[in-house]
Amino acid sequence: MEEPMTFLTALEQKYSDEDYRVLFGSLICQERERQDQENSPASPEKRRNFMFPPYVVLQNFGIGRVEPSHQLAEWCVHLTEIDLSFNRINKWNEVLPLIQGMPALESLNLSFNPLKDIRLEDITPHQHHHHRTKTAVADHTGPLNRQIKRLILNGTLIDWPVVIALLRLVDGVEELHLSLNGYSELQSGTDHDEGKRSPSKVKELHVDGNQLASWETLMVIGGVFPALQTLFASQNPLCDLQKIENDALRSSFPALKKLHVNQIELEEWDALDKLNSIANLTDLRLLGTKLWANDTAPVTFGSPTKKSIIELTPRSHVIARLPNVQILNGTAVETLERMDAERAFLRHFHSQSPAPIRYPELEAKYGHLKPLAHVDLGAPVFVAVSLTTPTFSKRPYRVNVKQSVAQLKKSLTAITGLSPSKCRVFYWDAELAESSGLEELKYPGRALHSYAIVEGDEIIVQEK
Repeated sequence: MEEPMTFLTALEQKYSDEDYRVLFGSLICQERERQDQENSPASPEKRRNFMFPPYVVLQNFGIGRVEPSHQLAEWCVHLTEIDLSFNRINKWNEVLPLIQGMPALESLNLSFNPLKDIRLEDITPHQHHHHRTKTAVADHTGPLNRQIKRLILNGTLIDWPVVIALLRLVDGVEELHLSLNGYSELQSGTDHDEGKRSPSKVKELHVDGNQLASWETLMVIGGVFPALQTLFASQNPLCDLQKIENDALRSSFPALKKLHVNQIELEEWDALDKLNSIANLTDLRLLGTKLWANDTAPVTFGSPTKKSIIELTPRSHVIARLPNVQILNGTAVETLERMDAERAFLRHFHSQSPAPIRYPELEAKYGHLKPLAHVDLGAPVFVAVSLTTPTFSKRPYRVNVKQSVAQLKKSLTAITGLSPSKCRVFYWDAELAESSGLEELKYPGRALHSYAIVEGDEIIVQEK
């Protein structure tokens, strides 16, 4: 088998050609100038540090060996990010110099290196010292590195207990990537004394594409990382949210704000109510489940008594059930959208028994809403509203709701004398005046019918 390449050999091989010298020449010159001014010219060895960029990518170089820490320190003192994905690093003795020998390193990517054979005893300081070489580590009792903030171990198949032990040695990590590692069950700690101490600085964790089937496993993650604010857990067969106790879910994620769980096995709408237990959750991604099989939002107009009927689509259903979520599937939930979703939710579950948990709360907010019957599905082209401008108030006006906001502003120029760039246009909903107030028509390409304007509403023009 071909001898594995060493890290420094690959580094010099890639970054010593003329193109890279030209690209980073200014960095080299600036450092040499500084050293000359300080009357302390660098040795040839130290000058090597300024022959390489601070961000190094060495993917697919066949790297299987890493030089000792002191040698890396001579060459790589200024490196801040290293991508060593898709190489052949497979021993703790080769990982250790990377975290010990580069004092400025903030991001280390070892994805798709075969790390599955690294054992817990390899990195536990008080055991099996007789198996170690000088390259591995002398006895240590505390962290080896506090500078690394991002650690990426996707597709390495590294054991979960090894990850926990590693984080005690690299205890500054705030962003951790463990996707595609085949995890199915996770333990909260190890049998060693160190396992009782959680690495609490991790704020963002990626475990996409594993085999996590139970939300209890996610709660283990929350217990291990109490400072966790962002969790990516898509493409896992998670399926038992309905069975999880609210208090347990709440205590497991005290700081969680963002949760991405696309393509999970969520089949019951009532299970979503559990997510209200995560008090700080405001950003949710939940696509690719059976609940989202038909995510359309048809709007019908023309009701003589109500401004619009928005059917209870999957998106509006989630919005109605989760009042704290402000961003859903990457799109902000605006006040009007939430109001429409909650009212549609009330109408949809009007006669269902037992009603969903959210139903009494929304009924207290909006009152008793019955489903609307005999709706005219044809939207009128012109709607009678009132128009208020800087020179007159509430004059009758027939508005074409099939035109865009930009077209409306242009047509109002003849009435107000204000060009589109010199005015602001607002829509006042007569039915929901107390709860929604004025809404500015500020998106030029948006069609007026999307605001569900009906007879009795008002359009207000203000000069900028």
